[in-house]
Amino acid sequence: MNFIFYYLAIFIGLCLLLNDSFFGLVYFKIIGLILVMFSVYKLQSKIPCKTDETKVLNSIEEDENI
Repeated sequence: MNFIFYYLAIFIGLCLLLNDSFFGLVYFKIIGLILVMFSVYKLQSKIPCKTDETKVLNSIEEDENI
């Protein structure tokens, strides 16, 4: 469920970055950039990595036992 909020935050951040109706206020662009970077970081940390550390450690121990 949190994924929806992160994607929404990325969308709002990109809208703030690309919108010129605020007369080019830098504050909105900085807030949009921070919002996008934080959301992408949170999404990236929630996606599981392909190589699990325990699997790597177990395979090293198996190789040593052989």
